[in-house]
Amino acid sequence: MQRKETTSTEHARARLLGHGRARHWLAALLLGLLAGTLGACGAAEIQPLTFEPAAWTDGELSEYRVTDTRGEFVGTLRFAIQQGAAADEWQILREIVGPGTQDSVTVLVQGNGFRPQHADLIRVDSRGEEQIRTVYSGSQADLELTTRQDITTYERISITSDVRDEATVLMLVRALPLAQDYATRVNVFTPILGSMERMTIEVVERETITTEAGEFDSWRVTVEGRDRSLGIEAWVAVDAPHPVVKFIDGRNRGTFELVDFQTGNP
Repeated sequence: MQRKETTSTEHARARLLGHGRARHWLAALLLGLLAGTLGACGAAEIQPLTFEPAAWTDGELSEYRVTDTRGEFVGTLRFAIQQGAAADEWQILREIVGPGTQDSVTVLVQGNGFRPQHADLIRVDSRGEEQIRTVYSGSQADLELTTRQDITTYERISITSDVRDEATVLMLVRALPLAQDYATRVNVFTPILGSMERMTIEVVERETITTEAGEFDSWRVTVEGRDRSLGIEAWVAVDAPHPVVKFIDGRNRGTFELVDFQTGNP
């Protein structure tokens, strides 16, 4: 089928978001993760956004078991991190798999500051494949959206030059100087929504968390936007390489627990 080109992106984005299919568990989880990028302010004093060197190494793999509010298994989440083609780049993959459905987002980020260069989202189910490709360039993001009907649309969106891609946020929290009473803010762009938001990341307390992957001394961190009920609550290991041990999605209360963590090559 010959691919069509159009500048009407609203309908294409509606199709990619499911357009009336939000009851599907995967759509709900993804929208919940996206909703965590919506900006708020906690009690701690906000500190300038600075990152430490990458906590991960080439080939690192994190796998999570996903359960709903009833504790029933609904899918798996996997983060895989690899060195980019250049020594100062990282490729971060986030993949969610459920019955008959798979969503994967691959983002190439700079090694210094982890700003995104480009991102590819692919959603596959029994009805076909959808894609969003994003190229970041200074203060703009160029999007290419392709629906299951093989209709491609293009959109250019103005952003701030300091944005990070939504799919990488949980991994980037690991590179922050987390400590008691720590808080900072970051601008985040979400391609599937075509929007940029200001997020607040705050350390709440220190807790011990146990999952199938083991017991971890962890920082409990909130990642919130304007609507606190839509944020993410995450537990990040105190000790390097600071894996995300567990997190809870604020929109649908889905729980993601680490079941396997493999460090990469030193």
